Amino acid sequence: MAKKILMVFSVFFMLFTVAAFAAVENVKVSGDFTMLGVQRSNFTLGSGIASPFLGASSGDSISVLASVANLRFNADLTQDIAATITMTDERVWGLEADSIYASEAYITFKKFLNSPLTIKIGKQPVRSPDGILLGDFDGPTNMLATGAFSAGLIPDLSQRKNPEAILLDYDFSEWVPLKLSSGYVKVSEGKADQNDDINVYFADLSYMYKDMPVADIYYVGQKSQDKAAGVNLIPHTKANIQNLGARLIVSPVKDLAFLFNGIYQYQNKATSDVDNHLRSAWLASMAVQYSFTKLPWSPVLAIHVGMASDKWDVMYEDITCASIMNALIADTDGIAAGVILSARPTTDVGVKLSYLNAHLYKPNTPIYNDYATYALTNNRDIGNELDASATYDYTEDVQLGIEGGVFMPGRAFAESNRHNASQAIGKVKVSF
Repeated sequence: MAKKILMVFSVFFMLFTVAAFAAVENVKVSGDFTMLGVQRSNFTLGSGIASPFLGASSGDSISVLASVANLRFNADLTQDIAATITMTDERVWGLEADSIYASEAYITFKKFLNSPLTIKIGKQPVRSPDGILLGDFDGPTNMLATGAFSAGLIPDLSQRKNPEAILLDYDFSEWVPLKLSSGYVKVSEGKADQNDDINVYFADLSYMYKDMPVADIYYVGQKSQDKAAGVNLIPHTKANIQNLGARLIVSPVKDLAFLFNGIYQYQNKATSDVDNHLRSAWLASMAVQYSFTKLPWSPVLAIHVGMASDKWDVMYEDITCASIMNALIADTDGIAAGVILSARPTTDVGVKLSYLNAHLYKPNTPIYNDYATYALTNNRDIGNELDASATYDYTEDVQLGIEGGVFMPGRAFAESNRHNASQAIGKVKVSF
């Protein structure tokens, strides 16, 4: 407790010595409203088992109308000090439950102490390179324990993911093309009178080219006290996790780009597993993208492959390679390969088609979610998913969209759990 108080006093002492006076110079109000129509079928994959998420009598079909409203306030206190607050309202039509919460609430200090240092304090987005380790702090597969979208059976569509954090960005571009980003995230306070906090620390050194990172070396660590319970829903979650990663983006010729990302993970002190030994894991991903700029519709083709070793801990990932798999299966150790083809038939219309195949790293690896408990076999084939979407920019501020997909379970599932799952989502988004 003494360390926490000392750290808070140290931060605020530095901040209050910077500016003796700060008045509101400008307040900007913006926001957006999104209307959703969601139809989902067979997310239990035909198991016939009473789902702890869907309920014993809910069946395999979901049909709801929902909406998300964001109201954002940006206040410039001085030229280098600003405050941002975003209030979000998520609701499913016809249900009494609704979720109104602050999705963002932070202060920004630019050029801190006349240096190229920017500090952000408060509830804000936190994301590691490609969102592999950090991005969604509400658990794997975006499942929420409470709230309107959880009550409406569409928790993975919730925007609730931002944590409370302190972020520091140091821009070295005046001397060399480097940027150092680091931060502290409070994941869980636990009980105020016990030493049971869960904290995340990270640092990312980026080599910049045209204001874009093209090479990164980064560290992400989670520290939990011995009394803390695992925050993820997946067994084998470790209390203490250390990650060291490297990412490289290469564009050898115009319209062609390659991405490589590799992470070594070290774990110890299990919180929800009898296996209390030290162990390590790794993840590797690669993607290639080519833009056919000279063809009609300017199509873009992307191919991506990823592999996570046995016992990989997903931490707070924010990856959506396939929307139904993302809702059904918590990302864990396994192998996935996919193709994405997108195009713009007109300046106002965009279309996208994607395919993903996924395998378990080892057979009989448990597959966890909040929809059902699946019966598995000794096969590693999770299955295939095909998704399609289209958007239409009705005006500069209004966009219409529709997306649909089907997940075809593979032989990793028992025959009773090998029924296709499908969904269709219509959207109307207004920004102001």
